[in-house]
Amino acid sequence: MTILGALVSAAALAACEGTAPATAVDAATDAPRADTATAAPPDAGPPAEAITTSLFERTHLYFAGADNRRVVDATARFPDAVVGRYARATLTLTLACPSGRCDAWDRVAALSVLEDAPDGGAARELEFARFVTPYGVGGTWTLDLTDLLPLFQGERRVRAFIDTWVGPGNASGNGWLVTASIAFEPGAAEHPTRAVIPLGWSRMVYGDPERPAAMQLSPRRVQVPAGVRGAKVWTVTTGHGQGNRDNCAEFCPRTHAVVFDGARSEHLLWRDDCDQNPVSNQRGNWRPSRAGWCPGDVAAPWVVELPAPAAGEHTVAYDVEEQVNTCRPGATPCTGCVFRTTCDYNDSTHTEPHYRLAAYLLLTD
Repeated sequence: MTILGALVSAAALAACEGTAPATAVDAATDAPRADTATAAPPDAGPPAEAITTSLFERTHLYFAGADNRRVVDATARFPDAVVGRYARATLTLTLACPSGRCDAWDRVAALSVLEDAPDGGAARELEFARFVTPYGVGGTWTLDLTDLLPLFQGERRVRAFIDTWVGPGNASGNGWLVTASIAFEPGAAEHPTRAVIPLGWSRMVYGDPERPAAMQLSPRRVQVPAGVRGAKVWTVTTGHGQGNRDNCAEFCPRTHAVVFDGARSEHLLWRDDCDQNPVSNQRGNWRPSRAGWCPGDVAAPWVVELPAPAAGEHTVAYDVEEQVNTCRPGATPCTGCVFRTTCDYNDSTHTEPHYRLAAYLLLTD
């Protein structure tokens, strides 16, 4: 799903900064999007004490045929103003086992803020945390969300998603109980985020020469107002799919890049510390290294610090080290299948290699 949209009115940025609001433009069409980026309200001074907002409390996520609760929405009541009042926002996430029986498998999952579509269509997701469940046990994790602070103000709808396919009565477990909250530490951050601009990248199939990265993850043109003192690109990327050439995209390290106005920043998407996971009572194959994630852990964001951008239009792009997956449907010849399958996907030992992304341009003081 494309995740482009506004969190509060663009006029809030103009009121806060005394300039025109930031606007993203689709690079393919040059058409300005009316549902773009957002900002914080004017500073209100630090509050007297810390605040914790509950998102979910032992909320049961599961799948039982027609009873599908893989996605659950709730209403969260955040502080009315956050920038200039809170120095830090920290997510605490806990997974527990319904009736003592967690899902036996590792499942990709996410927490998001929802925004209404301007055309009245389906609500769109602004993902702020991605995690992968442990094999069959619970745990507790924390994640620093300070960079995304403007997302968490006023009354918001929030969403929990776990890609589970089991539920009550299933031999593989009863699903998951999700508890999540965000703690706000009073004070003023040194360089607070004033605007969070969704870049709209969500999923990319890897290794298909007919679908290069630039086709699937279109570069974005962004209008930046005057007075911005700094910027960051905040990205969470995780690789999935196995049995392909080099066992991509879950088990192959690859160089990923953010390109801002032609300047390229690279990093290797790889977690080589999965065997050190403190959730060490898992029951499955949790020790091998993976592309940006480990079973039973949150996926850490990759944050690229940028020079202060001048007022005007800028281009943000995302790129991935090229590879041709020779173990894919239609490949001629069919070679490189790690588990000696055919080139057709089988939903088991051979699945489509792909990357999941959430990405934002952050404008800071």
